Parts: sequence; C-alpha cells; structure tokens
Amino acid sequence: MQTAIELGCRCGKVKGRLLSTHYLHLRCWCDCCQAFARWMETREAGSTRGCVDETHGTEVFQFFRDQVCLDEGQEFVIGTKLTKKTITVRYISTCCNTPLFVTPDFPSVVPIIDVFASFIVGKANTPAFNGPVEYQLFAMQAARQLENGTMVRNGLHYEFLLRSLARTLKGVVLLKYRPNSADQAAAGTPIIISSE
Repeated sequence: MQTAIELGCRCGKVKGRLLSTHYLHLRCWCDCCQAFARWMETREAGSTRGCVDETHGTEVFQFFRDQVCLDEGQEFVIGTKLTKKTITVRYISTCCNTPLFVTPDFPSVVPIIDVFASFIVGKANTPAFNGPVEYQLFAMQAARQLENGTMVRNGLHYEFLLRSLARTLKGVVLLKYRPNSADQAAAGTPIIISSE
C-alpha cells in the first residue's frame, strides 16, 4: 500500500495527507496567481513566501479531490477569490498565512484540486515531488523567463488544456468529485480580495 505524503502549514496547525503521487506539475503566472501573491504580501509584511518562486511563478501539483485529505486545523482554513466572478478559490491558513490549495468555484463539476508546493511537508526531500515542471502556464508574464538556462515556452498550452479536460472527465466518471475533508474546511464564504 502506498504511503501517504504529509501536508502541513508552516506552524503545523493545519495538517493533511496526499493519497497519491500521480499529479500534474504546474507553474503559473496568470493574473489571478499574481494578484493573490500581491494580496499575500499585504498579509505577510512584504513577503510572498510560498506563493511564488524566483520567477514570480506559482508552483502547484494538481490532484483529484479525493486524493487530498485534511486531518487537523480545518478551522484555520479560509478561501479567497480575486473578484466575485473569479472561477477559482485559493485557500490559506489563517494561523501562519501558508498557501494551501486551489479549487474551482464549482467543485461538484470539476473534481480537481491544485496543492501549493508550500503545503507539502519535506517536498525538497521527497523524490516524487522533485521532477520537472510539466507545464509553464502564462509564461509571457514571468518576471524572469529562464528555466535551467533556457527560455520557458510561452502561453497556455493546448496540450495542457486537452490533458486537463481528459483528467476532469476521468475524475467525473470515477466519482473523484465526491466531498472530502478539504471541502469541509472550505465550506465558508471566500474573502473577495479585489473590488475590480
């Protein structure tokens, strides 16, 4: 039986598990990720730790919803949306401002959850999570478009869209959208971080 991978916020109050090491490894520079990082700066006194890397990209690992469990600290989890119309919700811990995960605003339709690299305990020492980034999304907005000394590919990849759609359909067929402990933690009304 596969050993679960530990999840945890920086202070340890929010804890969980990944029940799979099968994922899509993404880095994104979309407007929503950038706005979220700027908002986190205001909460963290100028720090974007856990939100973006040195290129200002956001590193996440995409799983099916039933592969992510929260075991402790659900009361410290809050959701944020860029605007009321934003289709994704980004969750953080209120105890230490750790970025946790991202879900669509309609999880019963799309059974996908993106886990921030900062929420994976011991990521640097876990070989399963140290492979290459599979898709660089919206890279034209990168602060520094270098990946191992070469330019990253720009744009939102059609290959990624097709693969993501296929994963979504697979998740629906396999009932991967069923509610889990992450949904219980995310049951409150998200904070709207922009008035635009």
